[in-house]
Amino acid sequence: MSRAKLFSALSVLVLVSSAAQADQSTSPTQNGRFDATIAEFTNAADLSDPETQLTIRLMCGKGVNPPPGYIGSLQWYRKAADQGSAQAQYYLGGMYETGRRVLRDYVRAAQWYHQAARQGHVKAQVTLGYMYESGRGVQQDYQRAITWYRKAADQGFAMAQFNIGTLYESGHGVAKDESVAEQWYRKAAEQGYEQALNRLAEMGASAGLVEHKTGQPASTPEKIVN
Repeated sequence: MSRAKLFSALSVLVLVSSAAQADQSTSPTQNGRFDATIAEFTNAADLSDPETQLTIRLMCGKGVNPPPGYIGSLQWYRKAADQGSAQAQYYLGGMYETGRRVLRDYVRAAQWYHQAARQGHVKAQVTLGYMYESGRGVQQDYQRAITWYRKAADQGFAMAQFNIGTLYESGHGVAKDESVAEQWYRKAAEQGYEQALNRLAEMGASAGLVEHKTGQPASTPEKIVN
């Protein structure tokens, strides 16, 4: 099944699901159009394809009846992740980190984030950086934290740029250097990242940037909320 057809099918499923949910008298699984779309999708899909497996998981999250042989949402994430889907690996990391539908396990979360991060998944990279910075699921290692933050920052991810700034400002894992911290804060602030704007204002270095009200305390790293 082609990528275009795969996501076209998912879009139809989501739209039909939303319409059915808006009509309280008709549930998604009772709607004829909905059932027909599910059947068409599952008959056409290559269930061994990681993108299809990930889409099935997203479908199940929208209230779609899963195809025959379905066991649970974790199964489809795992199938896609085992075949190299970085997005599925990232999702699994989030499930284990938060304890969503599985027992919370920071070590396993870090392992899945590692797999996604090595493939260049930017959110996995910044999350893994935070885990190394905080010592959650891995041994605390500021140098590894900054390594993963840097990979995400090099992709233009503002949160990673801000977090690198906090490490330079605090001197964790790198030589303390407020001028370098300011440079990283400015990179994030130029993308409108609020915490960076706040910190630059506190440092008296916000010239040319839109000022925001002070939010979190200085040098507090940011984390993606899964």
